[in-house]
Amino acid sequence: MTGVAARVCQRCDKARPTDQFKYRKCMECVRADARERQRQIRERDPEAYREYLRTYRRENPEKAALWVQTKQLAYMGLTIEQFDEMLARQGGCCAICRRDAPGGKGRWHVDHDHRCCGRKRACPKCVRGLLCFNCNVALGYLGDDAGVVLAAADYLMRFTEDGS
Repeated sequence: MTGVAARVCQRCDKARPTDQFKYRKCMECVRADARERQRQIRERDPEAYREYLRTYRRENPEKAALWVQTKQLAYMGLTIEQFDEMLARQGGCCAICRRDAPGGKGRWHVDHDHRCCGRKRACPKCVRGLLCFNCNVALGYLGDDAGVVLAAADYLMRFTEDGS
């Protein structure tokens, strides 16, 4: 930290640049203290904590939605920037049906190859694309099996072509 003004954190005793401080603690320790306070509140009165979260989400819908999206994308091995790039490459629409609205709870679903990392998690190499709610659920119900998807398409085509 040569040439950069530094302070020592009151909590962790580490020297850090002054722009990483709030009051007498570094931001890392401030966040750790906040997490600990929330854990204590959650344990002491779980219902009050749930009510606090509901109120916060209602009063700050944009922040709450961004927080949820960030957590979900991190779970899928993506950043918000990677997500935005992927959606732009798809033309701002579902990779399957091409609808421009995600449906469901109003968010795009990250489709991934479940054989790579399992049912829930994903890594960047197994992410296939972004899907709307309906297409994501349909693939799930069809077991991510291309043969079943093709059989379903064939079935629909037979009944569409002959007018039945």
